[in-house]
This record gives sequence, structure tokens and C-alpha cells, in this order.
Amino acid sequence: LREESDGILRLTLNDPATRNSLSEKMIEALHDAISTAKARVIILSAHGPAFSSGHNLKEITARRGDADEGRRFFKRLFDKCADLMLAITNSPCPVIAEVDGLASAAGCQLVASCDLAIAADHIYIRQVGAARGSVAAAGATQFLPILVGDRRAREILFLCDEIPAQKALEWGLVNKVVPYEKLDKAVD
Repeated sequence: LREESDGILRLTLNDPATRNSLSEKMIEALHDAISTAKARVIILSAHGPAFSSGHNLKEITARRGDADEGRRFFKRLFDKCADLMLAITNSPCPVIAEVDGLASAAGCQLVASCDLAIAADHIYIRQVGAARGSVAAAGATQFLPILVGDRRAREILFLCDEIPAQKALEWGLVNKVVPYEKLDKAVD
């Protein structure tokens, strides 16, 4: 969803049925909105129980049936995701993540790529690639060490633990943690 008022562009992930997964379509829509924005500030938020659960695993699994077992699709999807993260970091205006639910895998990357991240006190952030036998895509491996340092980035990437909001604040994954009912005001 896209709302713009007084120079503030609010982009709301609105696919709660998939926990706001970053499908190819969602990545393309976010990239287009961010790279063409004329706003003074961009806010990324979400509807539903998750900020973003990461890539859409059903979409990825479905492509394993392709003649090349999905390799071209995976490369294209991960390249588009990396381009989205770079569009956020290269945006001429600040991009703020309003995190009111779980941010996992590529959803963690989305938070990490934003200029500021303000989180509700009940959220968790995590990477899950190693638990599935893979290391996270380049976006996470680029941004996490900058935010939290090499050792903690490795811990996040390899152990796949859920990092509660307060720990995410202490480690530098988010800038501020507030009670859920005060999140909108803190972001404003």
C-alpha cells in the first residue's frame, strides 16, 4: 500500500497471508516505489503478524520444477532483492523501518538496509539461512557487520536465533524500541 502526504511516503507491506514475504512481485513494487519516490522521508511498515518473513518460500519451491531446477529464477530473485536493498541505501531521502512484527531472513535484510529502524518492544529479528543449509544473501552479509560488528553478524547468520527487540537495540539492529501502542508516534 502506498500513502503520501506532506512529503512523507508510507509503503506498507500488505500480504499478511504470507507474513509479508518478499515475493518477486513485492520486491519489484518496493523497488519501483523507492527508486521513483519524490518524498522527503520514506516509511516502510507492514500489516499483519510479521514485518516480513523474508523470501516467499512457496514461490521459490514452485520454481524448483523449472528445467534448470529454478537456478535462473533464484539468481534473478536474489539480484532483484540486492537491488532493492541498494535502492534503499542509495535513496536521497531517509528510509525508516517501522517494525511491529517478526523480521526474518530477507525481512531482516530489509530492516538492516534502512537508515533508521524503530521497533515495537515485542518483535524479534532473525536470519534463518544456515538452519536451511545456506548462508544469507549478500544484502545481509553486507549490512549486518556494519551495524553490529563481524562477530555478532556471524552469530546472527550462523546460529539463527531470534533476537528480541531489546537485544536488537543493544546490538545496533534497531535505533529505538518502544511499546507497540507508541510505535506510530515514535516513527512520526
